[in-house]
Amino acid sequence: MFSADHLQELFAYQDGALFWKVSRGPNKVVGRCAGGLSSSGYLQVKIGGKRYKAHRLIWVWHGNDLPDGYEVDHINGNALDNRIANLRLATHAQNVRNTSMRKDNTSGAKGVSWSLKAQRWISYVQFEGKKHYVGLFDDFAEAAMAAQRKREDLHGVFARHK
Repeated sequence: MFSADHLQELFAYQDGALFWKVSRGPNKVVGRCAGGLSSSGYLQVKIGGKRYKAHRLIWVWHGNDLPDGYEVDHINGNALDNRIANLRLATHAQNVRNTSMRKDNTSGAKGVSWSLKAQRWISYVQFEGKKHYVGLFDDFAEAAMAAQRKREDLHGVFARHK
């Protein structure tokens, strides 16, 4: 990875975006927003023939370290929101706690599903590769609130409920 000084020579930062300070080809001209969208939904910037995720560059551009074994997490879960206030260091385990509700969720609440066997709402929370059972509930709102409390207890500041 680059140093903050080197990145500040190449880019200006404004509102979560990097802008070229030096021309480096026909698409990399002074004042133009650097980077493009990757197939995985992240902004990436090509420097010296190699692609880097923009949020990682922005983290370092601001003088922050990026130690081995750590990732830069988007606090609000929006991979395109690269404002420095929305970025934080996280281990991979912490980063995956901040994932959004699965697209195939049918209950509308993270960690809540209908149990055909029990004919009640069941709540659970994933943590460190294990499914933690929270309980069975007659009331959907109670089941959702119980899952939320357990998620906050296990995930701390990395808990994400939607």
